[in-house]
Amino acid sequence: MKSFDYMEFNDGYGFVFCAKKYTAEEARKIAAEERGEDIVGISEPEKIYVRYTINGGWEINYQPCYMTCGKDDRGSFLCWRVH
Repeated sequence: MKSFDYMEFNDGYGFVFCAKKYTAEEARKIAAEERGEDIVGISEPEKIYVRYTINGGWEINYQPCYMTCGKDDRGSFLCWRVH
């Protein structure tokens, strides 16, 4: 598994940042830069959990991917979600 930094989820979930690497405010600033918007238009980060799976399901042809999950799911790690 590659190290997770941040990425934009394709399902409208917004940008997701690893909480071990970024503070909530850093995540918000980077999301604003990525979108070319003022930080005022970016939501406050919320805590979510993400994990890597080798079987992403039929929607993505069973390819490996990162996906949201529960706190207690195997391999989960804390992230910031920013819309």
